[in-house]
Amino acid sequence: MLIVFLKIFTNFRKTMKKGKEYEQLIAKIYKELSPDATVTLNDKIKGFVSGIDREIDVTIRSSIAGHDILIAVQAKDYGKKPADVNVVGTFKAVLDDIKASKGILICTSGFSKKASQYAANCAIDLCTAHDAETRNWKLDLKIPFLAIQLEESFVVTVGISANKELIELNKRDIQVPMDIRATLSFDKGKNVFTGIDLIKEIKDSGKFPKKAGMHQINLFKPGMEILIETVYAPLNKLIVNCTICKKGYFKYVDPVSYRGIRNLSTNNFDYTHLSLEALIPTDNVFDDSWEIVDPDAVPITPLTLSVEISSPFEFQNLKQIPGDIKILKKS
Repeated sequence: MLIVFLKIFTNFRKTMKKGKEYEQLIAKIYKELSPDATVTLNDKIKGFVSGIDREIDVTIRSSIAGHDILIAVQAKDYGKKPADVNVVGTFKAVLDDIKASKGILICTSGFSKKASQYAANCAIDLCTAHDAETRNWKLDLKIPFLAIQLEESFVVTVGISANKELIELNKRDIQVPMDIRATLSFDKGKNVFTGIDLIKEIKDSGKFPKKAGMHQINLFKPGMEILIETVYAPLNKLIVNCTICKKGYFKYVDPVSYRGIRNLSTNNFDYTHLSLEALIPTDNVFDDSWEIVDPDAVPITPLTLSVEISSPFEFQNLKQIPGDIKILKKS
């Protein structure tokens, strides 16, 4: 009998330890989710009706618009057994007694159908807590990952006012540059730049358009000149029409590590820690594991990871379409 007693006592201690660890995990997650709230582990609140101290596994206290909010969280680790309707009923009585603003019941193995229905009628959230580093509380978690590849093409419209140097040069066939790589200046070439430099400035300022479609960008500034072979001629127009196309690539990925709360009613997973291995190919070439999609048609959920990828705005990455050029002769 003594051996049996010791075995039962040992199992009881393991269960208690496991349950406490689960409560500690839940408190840790809620502290990370609500850093401005007061999260307390093993809180005691005196019941307004019963007059007895009610021990709550985790409480979350906050203030909204001057009103105090109390959220009570109870954790149940029943192993593989779902929590039944009695667990919800007992928790409901505690919530009423302490006048909690909200109740959250968390169970490792989920809840029975009747328990879920009862909880929904009582406005109690049923959840599970998960930590990838703990074998018993792992979640078969698939993260929807949307990679959006931006492709930009440019059409340049250039207007040039002919000066006598250009008229003299134009007595023979000349090659007039008409793209954003042309050499520009304000001082006859003492200091030079290109349309690429001007667009980079716009990109660095965050004002460059990102939405798919055609966008007109006026790069002209008074006094701007363009180099035509050996002559600088005054510009009167420098407009770039930029067409942005978006290509979407989608797949589900497995996180390396994570920690968070899963709401069983909405199936949302509110995570405080999520780590993924490098997913985007370094050369931006996506293999067959990615599905080609319309990026604007993919439903975005709180768990969806979305990344926009654009090639560096460099000479070798430019895609240009022949534009228009007009030379205005002096009258």
